[in-house]
Amino acid sequence: MRRSYNATWHAAQLAATMAHLQIQVYLSVKRLLFTALILLGLGALALWGNRFAASLLDQQLGPLLTRQLGLPVELTPINANLLQMSATSARLVMGDPQQPSVVATNIKVSVVITDLLVGKVRLRAASADDLTLNLSRWPSSGKPLPDNYHFLDPWIPKKLALDSGRYVTDSGDTYPVINAHWTREADGVLKIKWHNERAAGTAAYKAELASLDALLSLNALSLDITGAIKQAEHSAFSLSAALAPGKTSAYTLKATLDAAGTRLNMQASGTDAWRLPSTSDSRLEHLQVDALKDFMTAYQSPGGSETTEEFLASPVPALYLWQHKGRLQVGKAQVAGEAVRDTTLDFTLDTDGLRVDSLQLEGPKANLSGKLAIGSSAAGWDVSADAAITAKPGADGIGPFFADTDWHWDDGSTQLAGKGTTWGTLLYSLDGHVELGGSHSGASETPVKLEATIASKPSAFALKHLK
Repeated sequence: MRRSYNATWHAAQLAATMAHLQIQVYLSVKRLLFTALILLGLGALALWGNRFAASLLDQQLGPLLTRQLGLPVELTPINANLLQMSATSARLVMGDPQQPSVVATNIKVSVVITDLLVGKVRLRAASADDLTLNLSRWPSSGKPLPDNYHFLDPWIPKKLALDSGRYVTDSGDTYPVINAHWTREADGVLKIKWHNERAAGTAAYKAELASLDALLSLNALSLDITGAIKQAEHSAFSLSAALAPGKTSAYTLKATLDAAGTRLNMQASGTDAWRLPSTSDSRLEHLQVDALKDFMTAYQSPGGSETTEEFLASPVPALYLWQHKGRLQVGKAQVAGEAVRDTTLDFTLDTDGLRVDSLQLEGPKANLSGKLAIGSSAAGWDVSADAAITAKPGADGIGPFFADTDWHWDDGSTQLAGKGTTWGTLLYSLDGHVELGGSHSGASETPVKLEATIASKPSAFALKHLK
């Protein structure tokens, strides 16, 4: 009886062990099959999913961007990588293909997977070999401007890298950049770095926008920009600007520029959003003209210096200006060792050119007042100038005509006018009149008046009449 019971017990144990082994084998095979299915799925996703996604993006992304941005968007065939959540295209064109607003080559973008899982598209990173922006070609919808631009937020990547690019102005001038990068910080700050080649070497710039959300919301914002050319001494500059909605205007702007040993403070306002200011009031406390000249020379476009003949043969620049009325005040200007004080310049810009409606300055021995007008068109510049100089009381005249002589000059005036398509033709076209009044100290004080007429000649600047 006991033997029979033991045999039965052992048989039951053996059966349980065999069942447990079968279960373990089954689970192992199931895990293996599940893993294999996952690997097969990933393989299928890598092999066929990329093609399917690329085909879908080719069909949908261009029309989606067209609807979102309001202008035609064309993309060359897209390559997608679903495992990396990225896509690449050899060329992107926005706007009229013959006159595009945006052209980019070898673009790569990646999206945020958490947004994609809920049916949204948000760019995580973007890069391109080359980018051209010509925003003057961006078509107008004819509709009122939106109250905010948050609809653009998903399309502004957290990181962007650009090997080279250029911004083309309304006039066709090009501002090139190389090695540009931007980063959207977690606190909303947008940081941008870029470089470009200038006459004195490679210039490096940094910009920091305090809040991208404020920009998209059209709220008050602040921007800081710094730059320098390593190879050029005294080329560093810094610009701080604060922009805010205006009470009686579309916006107000306060800016401070430190460069070339001087500081410019400016207040401006604009009547229309997203347009340049319509009024401004600026002040320079101490202007060092020689330092400013060196600063501007360092940041000129590369290409070597011009000879006098080449400069005279070069065309005068076309002036593409906007409606603006401003005032510039200079507390003290250092010019060739002389100090000029309390300069005030009232000017007007419009589509026809530039007018200096009033110029007043105080020199060491005389005060100068004048007006200037520069008209710009397809025919070049049309220039007119009118200036008068008067000696200060007790200053013993403007100065001797020659050193250590008895000729002294108390006042003078000039009127000049000319037109031309090059600097040379403009110079040689000048006609006008110059007068100087003073005295000669001999046995007695003799009043003297000098008059000269400037002649217009094709290849010379000369006096036509002198008395």
